[in-house]
Amino acid sequence: MERRLKQEFKHKDYKIVDRDHKFTTITYLQDGFRIKVVLPNEYPFKAPHRMFIGEDEMTHDFFCHHPPDVLKRLKQTKPSGCYMCESYLCPDNWSCCGIDLYDVTAQMIDARKNIITGIYNLNTIPLQKEILLNICNYI
Repeated sequence: MERRLKQEFKHKDYKIVDRDHKFTTITYLQDGFRIKVVLPNEYPFKAPHRMFIGEDEMTHDFFCHHPPDVLKRLKQTKPSGCYMCESYLCPDNWSCCGIDLYDVTAQMIDARKNIITGIYNLNTIPLQKEILLNICNYI
């Protein structure tokens, strides 16, 4: 795993914050977000175990437990189903060839923005897209 992480983060900084016999936890910054990833020690042959973007854990609950109006709107952006089930974090979609943590993180940041945008669009006054993206990036 150590060799793969050095290759993936060749020009970026990351920090190993915890390690035990099953998992290794790393942190890094991407697109202005603090990312925390719990990797199985079999990484890259197994998908990341858990991912946090800021304080939000990327789970089925994060993507699916919202009011019906929000879920209906999200289905317009992801009509085929759940963000989580279609992400690289899902072990069924993981491949150690061609997918790295940067790809996974970028995908989850985009999905998180869609969720937050959906919630804001339905629960507040309409905002310009640029303002909404600044709010999402700040959160």
